[in-house]
Amino acid sequence: MITEFYNQFKQYLLLSLTICFIAGVTLSFHFPSYSLLPLLFTGICVFFAALLAFLGFHGASLILLCGCFLLTGYCHGTRSNGDTPAADDVSHHIEIPQEAVLTGTLARMVTGNRNEKKIVIASTFLRKKDDELLTPVSGMVLLKYDGPWPKSITPGDQLVLRATLKRPDPAKSAELFDYANYLAERNIYLTGTIRSPMLIHEIDSPLRSGPAARLSHVTEKTRTAISGFLFTALPEDHAALYQALLLGDKSSVSPEILEIFKQTGVMHILAISGLHMALLGFFLFSLFFYLTRLSIRLIHRVDVRKLSLLLCVVPLLAYTLLAGSNTPVLRSFIMSLMFILAFCVNRPKSHLTILAAAALVITIVDPESIRSASYQLSFTAVISIILMTPRILSCLPFFRHYERGNGVFRYIIHRVLQLAAVTVSATVGTLPLLIYHFHQLSTVTLAANLLVEPLICFWTLPCGFLSIPFMFIHPPLAQTLLAAGTWSLDIVSVYLGFLNRLPLSVLWLPDLDMVLIILYYGSLLVVLSTASNRIKSISCLTAAVTLALFFLPLTGLNARFRTAHSVSFIDVGQGSSSLLQLAGGRTVIIDAGATTTPGFDCGEKIVAPYLWAQGVGVIDDIVLTHADADHYNGIPSLLKRFRPARLWLPANQSEKPAYQQLVAEALEHGIDVKYPGDGVFITDGYASLSVIDSDRSAHLGEQMSKTRTTTENNDKGLIISLQTPEFSVLFPGDISSVREQELIGAESKLHHDILLSPHHGSATSNSREFLKAVKPRYMVVSAGKRRSGLFPAETTRESADIWGIKMLSTVETGTVTVTGSDKSFSVKTSVEEK
Repeated sequence: MITEFYNQFKQYLLLSLTICFIAGVTLSFHFPSYSLLPLLFTGICVFFAALLAFLGFHGASLILLCGCFLLTGYCHGTRSNGDTPAADDVSHHIEIPQEAVLTGTLARMVTGNRNEKKIVIASTFLRKKDDELLTPVSGMVLLKYDGPWPKSITPGDQLVLRATLKRPDPAKSAELFDYANYLAERNIYLTGTIRSPMLIHEIDSPLRSGPAARLSHVTEKTRTAISGFLFTALPEDHAALYQALLLGDKSSVSPEILEIFKQTGVMHILAISGLHMALLGFFLFSLFFYLTRLSIRLIHRVDVRKLSLLLCVVPLLAYTLLAGSNTPVLRSFIMSLMFILAFCVNRPKSHLTILAAAALVITIVDPESIRSASYQLSFTAVISIILMTPRILSCLPFFRHYERGNGVFRYIIHRVLQLAAVTVSATVGTLPLLIYHFHQLSTVTLAANLLVEPLICFWTLPCGFLSIPFMFIHPPLAQTLLAAGTWSLDIVSVYLGFLNRLPLSVLWLPDLDMVLIILYYGSLLVVLSTASNRIKSISCLTAAVTLALFFLPLTGLNARFRTAHSVSFIDVGQGSSSLLQLAGGRTVIIDAGATTTPGFDCGEKIVAPYLWAQGVGVIDDIVLTHADADHYNGIPSLLKRFRPARLWLPANQSEKPAYQQLVAEALEHGIDVKYPGDGVFITDGYASLSVIDSDRSAHLGEQMSKTRTTTENNDKGLIISLQTPEFSVLFPGDISSVREQELIGAESKLHHDILLSPHHGSATSNSREFLKAVKPRYMVVSAGKRRSGLFPAETTRESADIWGIKMLSTVETGTVTVTGSDKSFSVKTSVEEK
C-alpha cells in the first residue's frame, strides 16, 4: 500500500507539490504569522531536501520537498494577506462620504446595463471641497453612473469628474458577502457615484504610461469596440448574451435571463472557460494546419503540426486578454500552453500534471484567487471530468457499441453519452462547492446541458469567434455572422425557461459543514483510487450518507434537535427582519424588507444568506407586521426559495400594488395566507407568538378608510409578542407614539425583556412612557447607516439611558442574536463574533 502510494506520488510529483503549495496558502489565510519563523523553517527544509538528494536519499528528499512547498505557500500567502493600499492611494484622503473632484484615466471598459454603468478610474489628482490645490494621488476608484456613458470617452482617455466618494463598508456579519474585501482583492479601496452627465469632462493632457498600461488600454479599447459593435448590430438581449460569451462580461444580461441560466445549471456557458478556449484552439489549429500544408517546402522542413500549435499561442493569448483574464480563462490558457509545449518537445502529456502547472502559476501570481468560487469550481470541475468520465463510460457496456459503429445516428448517440458523462462528472465533483457558494442545486442540469452546450458551443460561439476580426475589416459580414448565431440563442432561452418552470427544478440548500465536505471528497477519492473493493464499498456508503446529510435541512428534521429558543435581529440596513428559531423545531420570520437601491433584493442578498448560514432550509411561518416596503420587499424571494407553509398578514389590507403582488405570489406558490386575531396564533412547545390589541387595530382600519397617512398605516399593523420560558420579545412594527399611548391606556401586557424599537428608533415613536411600560433590558434598533442621525434619534437614546435600557443598533453591532439558556438568556452581536 505504501509502495503504491509512493509510486503514485513520484508519477504525479508536480500535482503533489502543487497541492502542498495550495494547502500552505490556505493555512496562511486562517493562521497568519508575520514573523520570520516560517521563512526560517522554509530555508532549513530546503537545505535538508537538497542534502538528502545529494546523499542519494531521493525518496526522503521528495517528501521533504513537499514540506518546502507547504511552507513556501504559507509564507507567500501570509505576505499577500498583508497587502494594503499604497501610501498615496486616493482612499487615504476620504474618511467620510463626501463630494470631490477626481482626475484620472478610464482604466477599463465601461460595464453595466442601460440603467447603471460601472466605471473604473485610475486616479491621478484629487480635490476635496475645502482644498485649494489638486492633490497627487494614485489607485483605482469604482464609480457608478446612471445613464448612457459618453461614447467619445474610451479606456486610456483622461477625464475630470465630480463624484460623491466613500470607502466601501466591510460586512459586519461573516455570512454576508464582503463587498469591501472583494474590491480590495482587485486593488480598489474607494467607490463613488456620479450624479449627472454634466459632471463628466474629457481632458486633453499628455499622459506618460508604461508598456503594461498601454497594452491594457489597447486591450480595453478593443473590448469596448467589440461591445459597441454588438449592441449596434444586434437586439439588446442577443448583444448582451454575445458580450458574455465573447468578452466574459455578464453585466448587460438581464437579471431574469441570468437567473434562468443559474437555476438550470448552465451558468458556466456564460463564464468564459476551458470549453471556449478549447473550441477557439481547435478552430485556430485547423486553420493554421490547413495553411501550412499548402507549402510543400514547409512540409519537408518542419513538423507542420507542431508549427500550427505554436502559431495558436499568440491568438489564444490575445483572446485571454480580450476575455478579461479571469481565473477560468487564465487556467485554460496556461493548460493550452502547457499542452502545446509538451507536444512540441515530445514529452508525455498528463492532463493532471498540466492542470497542476496551471493551478501553481495562478496561485503564485494571485494567492487570493484560491478563495474565489471561480478558482475552486473551474479546477474541481476539470479534475472531476479527468478522473470520473472514463470510469462512468466504462460502466456503460453499450457505449463501446456506439463508439465502434458507423453512421450519423451512432455518432450522435456516442457524443450524447460522452456529454452526459462529462456533465455528471462535473456536477458530482462540484456539488458541495455549488451548495457552499450559491446555495442552490439544479435538478435539470443534465437535460439543460445536453441541448445548450452543443447549440452554443458548436454554432453560436463559432459564429461569434469568426465575426470578431471582421468587425474591424468588414462590419457587414461580421453582422451577418452574428445574426446567424442568434437563432440558437432564442432556442436556448425558450428551452431553459421551460426547464426552469418545472416543479423542483432547483433546490435551495443551506451552508454545508466543512466536515461533510471533507468526508464527501475523501470518499470520492477512495472510490476513484486503486483501493480494494471492500474499502471502496465503505467509501461509497460514506459518500451516500454524506450526500443525504447535504439535503437533510430541506426536510426540517435538523430543526427538531434544537435545545434552545433564539431570536436574531438581522442586520438588513434601514429595514427590519427577525429570525425566530424555536426549540420545538419551528422557524418563523417576522418581516423581511429594507430601503435599498433599485435592483437590490434584501431577501435574496441578505436574509436568505443569513438563514442558510444558520443551517435553515425550511421556514414554517412568515409574519408581516405592516405593509411598508422596508418590512416586506424581501419576502417574495423568501417565498420562492423556502416555500413557507403560512404567511401571516395584518387584517387591514394595503392597496399598494407591490403588497398586493406579494399576496398573489404567496397564493400562487400554494402558501396559506392567514390573518391572525387577538391572542396566541403560533405555539411551539413552551414558546408562543401572540398579537396584542388587534381589535383596536381593526377599529383603526375602519376609522381611517378615507384619510390614510403613513403614521396611520403603521398604527394598523400587528404588534407581536414572543413568550418563551427564558425571555420575551416585543415586535411593535412601526407604531407611532399615539398608538403607544393607546396600548398603555388599554393596560396591555407590555413588559418584555427585549424590545425591537418601534419605527427603527425614530423620534415619532419610542415615547418615554412606552419604554417605561415595556421595561426592556435590551432595545434593538434595526436601522441603516445613511440616516443614523434619525434612526435612532437622539431622544430615543436619551430615553433609553433614563430607564437604564441597553440599546443595540444593528448599524453598529450588526446582527443581534438572543439565545435562551438555563431560565435566562444571552445576547451576542455579529461584530463581536466576527
